[in-house]
Amino acid sequence: MAFVAHILVLNELEQHQAIYALKVQRRRLRDIYNPFDLREYDFTKLFRISKNLALYIIDKLSNVQRLQRKRKNGLSLQLQVLVVIRFFAFGSFQRCVGQDYLGSISQPSVSRCITRVATSLYEVCLSDWVRFPQNDAERKAVEIRFRDLMGVPGIIGCIDGTQVAIATPFPLDNEE
Repeated sequence: MAFVAHILVLNELEQHQAIYALKVQRRRLRDIYNPFDLREYDFTKLFRISKNLALYIIDKLSNVQRLQRKRKNGLSLQLQVLVVIRFFAFGSFQRCVGQDYLGSISQPSVSRCITRVATSLYEVCLSDWVRFPQNDAERKAVEIRFRDLMGVPGIIGCIDGTQVAIATPFPLDNEE
């Protein structure tokens, strides 16, 4: 019986050592990898934005307290923002984003990054980037601009999105 207990303790010890080694390896990968060393084309293909825009976003969020490292081995602001940009760019699964090209970040860490960075973007940048016309003169100017550019009258704003085809049910009695 003591032999079996000894083997169980050894297995548990080996498991803890393997987990620790994986954590150290992840940290090393994260610390040596810098996405800004990529060529502009590769960076844009990976994140779907330019390096300059990524640096602008990082700079805008640099004073947000919730994004600062709380531990010495925590994720840097730069890495948190790039993880979230990559997630937004591809709408991929969180695990794939963390283990993909950014140097081994766990799924829970990716999830925390998304929450923190998205909230910070909303608080810090939304009023600069998204603005609805506030008075009649602004609305009229936007309407004229849309009409001149696109040939569609009566438009004062638009939202980017994805159109999803919905198949009509059969029979076609109540088609609408």
